[in-house]
Amino acid sequence: MFPSIILTFILCFTLFSTTISSKSIVIEVKGDCETVGGRIAHEHGYRYVRQIFDGFCEIEEDPLSVNHRRHRRAIQQGFNPADIISKDEDVEWAEYQIPKTRRKREFLFNDPQWNSMWYLIRHSQTPHLPDLNVTGAWEMGYTGRGQVVTFLDDGLEYDHPDLQENYDKDASTDINGNDDDPTPRYEVTNENKHGTRCAGEVAAKVNNNICGVGIAYHARVGGIRMLDGDVTDSVEARSLSHRPDHIGIYSASWGPDDNGLVVDGPGRLAKKAFENGALHGRDGKGSIFVWASGNGGRQSDSCACDGYITSIYTIAISATTEHGDKPWYLEECSATLASAYSSGQSSNGERDIYTTDLNHACTAHHTGTSAAAPLAAAIYALVLEANPDLTWRDIMHITVLGSRPDAIPSNNNIVRNAAGLSVSNRFGFGLMDAGLMTWYASGWKNVPSMSTCESVTDNPKRVIPSRSNEIFSLNLMECKDDIDPTHEVNYIEQVQIFVTLLTDRRGEIELFLYSPSNTRTQILPKRERDMSNKGFQDWPFLTVQLWGEVPHGQWKLQVVNTGGGSATLITWKLLVHGTREYPISPRSETKQLTFGSDRPSCHIECNPDKPCGNTDTNCTSCRHLKQPLSDGKFRCVGICPEGTYTNEEDKLCLPCHSQCGSCRNASEYSCISCKTDFFLIHDTMTCVESCPEQYYTDNHLRKCIHCKNDCASCDTSSQICTSCPDGYALKDTDCIKASKKCQSNEYFSFTENDCRWCDSRCLTCSGSRSDQCKSCDKTSKYPYLQYRTCVSSCSTGFYFSKNLFQCLPCHETCLNCTSSSESSCTSCKIGYVFLSDNHRCEKHTGKPYYLDVNTGETHTCHGSCTQCKGPKPNDCIACNSMNEVLLDDGHCVNQCPSSFYKSQKQTMDYQTNVCLPCSIGCKKCNNISQCYQCDESKGYKLINSVCVPNCKP
Repeated sequence: MFPSIILTFILCFTLFSTTISSKSIVIEVKGDCETVGGRIAHEHGYRYVRQIFDGFCEIEEDPLSVNHRRHRRAIQQGFNPADIISKDEDVEWAEYQIPKTRRKREFLFNDPQWNSMWYLIRHSQTPHLPDLNVTGAWEMGYTGRGQVVTFLDDGLEYDHPDLQENYDKDASTDINGNDDDPTPRYEVTNENKHGTRCAGEVAAKVNNNICGVGIAYHARVGGIRMLDGDVTDSVEARSLSHRPDHIGIYSASWGPDDNGLVVDGPGRLAKKAFENGALHGRDGKGSIFVWASGNGGRQSDSCACDGYITSIYTIAISATTEHGDKPWYLEECSATLASAYSSGQSSNGERDIYTTDLNHACTAHHTGTSAAAPLAAAIYALVLEANPDLTWRDIMHITVLGSRPDAIPSNNNIVRNAAGLSVSNRFGFGLMDAGLMTWYASGWKNVPSMSTCESVTDNPKRVIPSRSNEIFSLNLMECKDDIDPTHEVNYIEQVQIFVTLLTDRRGEIELFLYSPSNTRTQILPKRERDMSNKGFQDWPFLTVQLWGEVPHGQWKLQVVNTGGGSATLITWKLLVHGTREYPISPRSETKQLTFGSDRPSCHIECNPDKPCGNTDTNCTSCRHLKQPLSDGKFRCVGICPEGTYTNEEDKLCLPCHSQCGSCRNASEYSCISCKTDFFLIHDTMTCVESCPEQYYTDNHLRKCIHCKNDCASCDTSSQICTSCPDGYALKDTDCIKASKKCQSNEYFSFTENDCRWCDSRCLTCSGSRSDQCKSCDKTSKYPYLQYRTCVSSCSTGFYFSKNLFQCLPCHETCLNCTSSSESSCTSCKIGYVFLSDNHRCEKHTGKPYYLDVNTGETHTCHGSCTQCKGPKPNDCIACNSMNEVLLDDGHCVNQCPSSFYKSQKQTMDYQTNVCLPCSIGCKKCNNISQCYQCDESKGYKLINSVCVPNCKP
């Protein structure tokens, strides 16, 4: 019996010791890891290593622990130490960590060029080097199924063995030859190879032992032959308009000459084709137009002078090289949205793009932005497969969020905009990440419809002398439009700047645009070869670099004349495109990226190299930014949310000052926008409850606008003074230096050229009237200042501010309120409905109603009323027709009775016609002082529009 016991022990020990070679245990504890987990580890001969999740702690053997011998003895006796530890009262669960066999899930294709397609597979060969992360999209199952991409080019060799299975006849035509066959014209130099090469990047067939692999190898491709002949406006428009019901993505790698000399773009017909495609293509979701940004870098050209790139309907794609350098051909401009890989310097060992070629051949030398744009088009095919309901603007938003500026080493001229996004003139928002973009797409909710607001046209006609610069300003007020929401923009997507400028030498001009958040974007760089004296004639420059910013406030255009001649800015205006509502919604589903079947789902914002969970609050470290939460935890985010700012050094989203809605840092002097109860003072970047002196309040924009220099306060606009600083007095709407100094309770009268008393209600004043008070006596009967009038209590439409001891106006929808916020209403103005759950007043489009205070129910008014206090015809407060008048008894009638005249009654809540009594003895009158018929039966006669009694003899 004894030998069998020994054998059993040896078998147990052998089984346990060979199964468990790791020396760590993960335990779930009741409490925090450092305290509770540390105690448990010490008691059992372990030491605390790290926290994996809240309450999940990893511990490992500690040979220096006094309890280590007990731990080794347990193993020698065949016990699993995890089972022993799990008996501790503070341990919920424990498990020894056993190494598992895992294999990299690489994509192995038999296509001969596959292993040389560095821009698709580099991260699997050299993990620290980025690529387009196409395999990340493939791992999620997206290969372009159901998507159609067509190339506007020099033809398509559709019988190429690597393309023929994915060729789409319905997406193809020959504009040059006026037939349906897009086959290119063959000649000795293979000049018309471009379209065939581009198509292979998208849809080259996989695993057929031919050439390489297309990024969207299950997508269908077509070709529109239109470059091999005269390219007219009509040719371009017909090409751009071919089968928008069938084609999802149009890819073009051409444009005006890249010689640094021309300023050119689409004609009227092509512009119309772009607009029609965006509005009606893909069943109203919008055609996707992908455009190569240009190859004129060596000629100092800029895509700012290419009208195809500066169209709001195109997606401009730039390029970076294998080493992440700026290629020699790259054109810089603020319209570039993102970048893909392309050719570089072969002398540095940089490789080109691999794809199909004419004559059923393959090539390893597709180059320029001509090769980058088709890679982007292919990624968009994956994105649309992930979510076919995306609009053309959804695609742009996903590109902004799904591109990586830090993946390009030479991306060192980055603009960090006020929305926290990094962007540059070279590479846009960075290198496209197909895995990240398809992940975003798979749960994306459509952005709100596009709104567009247009500024007034500024006509400075000012000369900018040689080697100097001038700054021109526009105060953009037009983006707030409650009447027409299609003109209200609160979140920017794209900004067009239309410029007319005369110059002796166009290439010596640089243009910079400053947003209201003071983000600087260069909309035109110097072009050394452009010696034209034609200037710019209403040219539409475009910037995408202000994406997500707020447009309200002062914009600045800086014109820099670097040459020896003169320049004159004739006109400029802004066209701002974006959304009224915040554009990004929470994901509609919880689908996450996965990294192998035995590993838990890892949220996209978690660092995948560290332990992670499937929510953004279940990460141990973040891929992008970390937002600390009030409970001591943190959330991983791609962009810092509203109310926070980006701390670049620590990659944290930290809270703004308590009054700021968005900000640049934690200071109260760094606000970009304010919380709803406050107004923004733009020049000091602070938020205040009420605008101070020398500012007027723009309730629409929620901003304090600086008065002109000589005003102490102003109203309606910055040019109308309502009070003046010491030593100055009000004359009409201006402040003029006074000839005499007055006492504090006096004002200077220019009419009498002397000081006069203020109204008895005012403590200090700017004039004789009761509505010209500057301050009130807090101990008097009228202690509160309300719109420059001292009052005993706040009127309807105002609330009392204890901090300022003033009556301040409610939001324009509120009848009564507790603050100026639209969410602090306690009752509503006429035409609005009170929403008790959020204390807002929403516009009422139905029939007028009244609230029954006893039941809390609403009932419609009588048909003659626009506002009422009950259902009867004599319960009217305001009348339905502008011709009707309201009697004292609540009835609405067509005309006033005898001895009454019609007048308008205006309150904070409504305006209506009322009947007021004529003067005594008057039977008919125009107003209280203009009678035209007297009551003769009562002994009155008319003398000079006044009824006077007849004198008795």
